[in-house]
Order: sequence, then C-alpha cells, then structure tokens
Amino acid sequence: MFKFYLSIYAGAMGLGVAIFDKGFSRSALFFGVLSFVLSAVFWRLDVRSRRLIEIGERMVSAHCSASGMPDDLNPVLLAAKHTGGLRLKAGFNAVFFMGGLMGLFLAGISYAAAMQLALFALK
Repeated sequence: MFKFYLSIYAGAMGLGVAIFDKGFSRSALFFGVLSFVLSAVFWRLDVRSRRLIEIGERMVSAHCSASGMPDDLNPVLLAAKHTGGLRLKAGFNAVFFMGGLMGLFLAGISYAAAMQLALFALK
C-alpha cells in the first residue's frame, strides 16, 4: 500500500510542480490540495492496517500462551526481539506528514501566485 501511495503522490506532485512551472497556478493549486488529501487518506489507512495487524498479533500470542508454548517459540515475540521492537511506523508517519506538508506548500504558493495574477489583471 505504501508503494502505491508513493506512486500516486509522486505523480500528483510532479504534475502540480510541472503545471505551476508553466504558469498555471490555479491548476497547480488542485494538485497541491490533492497531494495533501492523498497523504491524509493513506495515513489513515496505514493506521487502520496497523491496528488490524496488532489485533492479529495479540490473538496469535494469546493462543501460543494458552497452548503452553514457550515464549522463545512465539513468532510475535521472536519478531519483536529480532527487530529490537523497532517498527517502521515512525518512518511511514514522517513520510505521510512531509507529503502532506509539501502538498500544502504547493497549494499555498499556487494560491499566492493566482492571487497575484488576479490583482495584476485588475490594474
């Protein structure tokens, strides 16, 4: 899912920046807002997926404990031990946050450029 997000986000931001560079600031505003919304939606999906995984891990651990399996054979505990308890959650959250921030930045500069053009047209 994360690779899908990166592909869609890169396309939206790339189009937005290319369109902004050609002088179409109002159209670039759309792609900036789209990039922000994509980041928020995919972040929410990531949180939901993590919760579902945690539920499954708890069920596996509970079953292993109930069956009398030693902790050193519990696959969930083994995975946490080998990774040092480190999850990619922080990295993914940082990417989603920066993606949203960059989308807002593109939307902001596009809006400012569109307003500047509108004021220039009034003169």
